[in-house]
Amino acid sequence: MEERDQLEVIRDTLYESMRAEEPGSEKYKALCEEYLKVSKHMEEIETERRKRSAEDDRVLLEERACRQQQEAFEEQKKSTRVGWGLTLFSALIGPVCYNTWLNRSIKFDMEGIAHFPSVRNVMSKIPMPKIFK
Repeated sequence: MEERDQLEVIRDTLYESMRAEEPGSEKYKALCEEYLKVSKHMEEIETERRKRSAEDDRVLLEERACRQQQEAFEEQKKSTRVGWGLTLFSALIGPVCYNTWLNRSIKFDMEGIAHFPSVRNVMSKIPMPKIFK
């Protein structure tokens, strides 16, 4: 912006010099040409600044899109891992519970002691012969 500010000062002084000159004179024409050159150079600087700004905005948008894509990928990885974990858990919980129940049932058959409250309730309702009491 510093160069643009300097050009504005030069342009303003040229404009004031043009106003002081008589229109149609050679000095007036030379000042007009110089004024137009400075103005054109200022426009080029402004255009270049806009191009850089647009390019910076484009780069920022690309970075943001890349970041969002990376976050989506990470989220997908997490959900996949959770899904596999739940699948594994649900596949293992049945056999583990069945195995535990089977072991306790075998222990009941061997020891005659009911370890599950529900088994005790069922066993207490079964009429037993007086021999076992």
